[in-house]
Amino acid sequence: LKIKNNYLKKIERFSFIYCKNLKVLDDFGYQKIEKIESEAFLGLEKMLSLVLKFNLLTNFENFTFSGLKGLQRLYISNNKIEYLESTLFDYLNNLIY
Repeated sequence: LKIKNNYLKKIERFSFIYCKNLKVLDDFGYQKIEKIESEAFLGLEKMLSLVLKFNLLTNFENFTFSGLKGLQRLYISNNKIEYLESTLFDYLNNLIY
């Protein structure tokens, strides 16, 4: 899914619930995302790579990445992250980096 230059500010809960075959979201980087709601990525069990770098994110709610069972790569660098829950990545068993 390509969404370049949209300058999104928020990803809402259940945004991708009907996108079950989506494997790569690489254009969420370089947006202006400030908030990702809990369960925003629910239903994306086949997702392999998620790019959220260079945004304005300061934290992630505890179930932000729930539903991403197959996720192998998560890029969250160059945000304004202040705090991460200790259990945030517990259910991302396939995460490589």
